[in-house]
This record gives sequence, C-alpha cells and structure tokens, in this order.
Amino acid sequence: NPTRGDKMEENAVLSKQDKKIFLTCMGMINWLVSCFRADLAYSHSMVAQSMANPTKKAYEQLCWIVRYLKGTTNMAAFSPANQGGAVTWRFYTDSDQGGDRSKENKGRSRSGSIVTANGFPVIYKTKTTSVAMAHPSIPPEGHADVSSAACEIYAAANATFEMLRLSYIVDEMGKSFPSPIPLEMDNAAAEVFCNNTAANSRLRHIDQRQHWVQTLRNHNIIVPVHVDTKSNLADLFTKPLFGEAFTNLRGKVLRV
Repeated sequence: NPTRGDKMEENAVLSKQDKKIFLTCMGMINWLVSCFRADLAYSHSMVAQSMANPTKKAYEQLCWIVRYLKGTTNMAAFSPANQGGAVTWRFYTDSDQGGDRSKENKGRSRSGSIVTANGFPVIYKTKTTSVAMAHPSIPPEGHADVSSAACEIYAAANATFEMLRLSYIVDEMGKSFPSPIPLEMDNAAAEVFCNNTAANSRLRHIDQRQHWVQTLRNHNIIVPVHVDTKSNLADLFTKPLFGEAFTNLRGKVLRV
C-alpha cells in the first residue's frame, strides 16, 4: 500500500510546463478517439477527469496510454469487403455501477455505447451517469445511483440519443437503417423494463430518462436484445478490462 507521502506525491499539481504537455497530449489522444481508436475512449475519459487540475498521478496515467499507443501503431478500424451492398448494423449499450471510485467521479456509474456497420465502429461514447435527489439537505448535483438496473436504463437512454441522431444522418444519405433498433444489452432487469414484461416496476424512482426509454419502447423505436457480457462491445467503454477480455473485444473493432 502506498504511504501517505506517496499519495501526496501523486496528488501534487503539475508545473506549468508539465500541465501544458499534459493538455497537449490529451488533445492529441482525443483526436484519435474521435477518429477511430475506440479502444482508447474509456482511458481517455478517465484521465480527462483531471484536466481542470492535472496531477502527477494523471500525468503517469497519460504516459501509460502513450506507451500503449506506441505498441499498437499498426492497428486500424476495418470493415470486410461487402459485395452485396447491404449494411449489417449492431447496437450495444452497457453500464458499470460504481466501478470508478476516483475522487472526481464519487462512485457514479459509467455508461457506454457503440454502433458498428459491418464491424466498423461508427459512433461510440463513454460518460458518467448520475441522478439528483430532491432533498434540501443534498446539494443539487449528480450522485451515485443504488440500482444497477437503473444504471443500465440510463445507459440505454444515453445510447438511443446517439443512435437516433445517426438514423437521421443515414436516412439523409438514402441508406437503410434498422427499425426498430435492436439494442443489445446484458442486464436482465433492464431488458424486462424495455420489453415492458414486468407487472410492477421497482424502478419508479428513475428520472426523465425512464420516460424517454418508455416512449421509445411504446412507439416501437427500440427493442432489447440479450447479448452475453463477454460479447458486449460496450464493455470497452464502461470499465477497465485486462488481458484476453480486452483483446477479444478490441479485436472486433480494430485489427492489425
């Protein structure tokens, strides 16, 4: 375990010069994430939480990302040759409840989503998800949710914002887009909610995002599809993965 001195060193604020290097590198990695490096989205988002006041620990985390990039410069997004012209769309969503215990995140869940077209990552996103309690003693700020199902429904709501936006773009291009959207998820409670197969929902405390998902469900805009956790691409954007679990999912969107 690190000593108190080590922790103080990790939390030390960067010098003006190191902060400039840190922010410049983060901007470069953000460009890569925006283009095609979906595998960097989660790490970049986690380190970016410290951009307002970068510390030595955040700088070291950035160095690990740079080392990883140096070892994977030959990787690129891909799409297999498609002679028929048809596009195979896949839509994934996932959430991780309270996995991030960092000071900046305060235990809030993280949602992630990705859409692929013939295996190519078209859009993907990772962000923290939180709720707010209407109580005078609690500040009006986002905080952690106590329900994993609620977190998954929040994730589904966030995912559909991006997916509907994509559907408008694809429609303007004169291409076909799935309707309803088969949203792949690995949480049984969220599937039940999206399917409306539960007699009485225990998720009444969910805020407006619940009503958003209900609207999409009732108008046949989305339909939940179960996917095994090990095959859920959205896992890349919600939690730190290691070894084979990471390389297997990464191999579905990036190849040498």
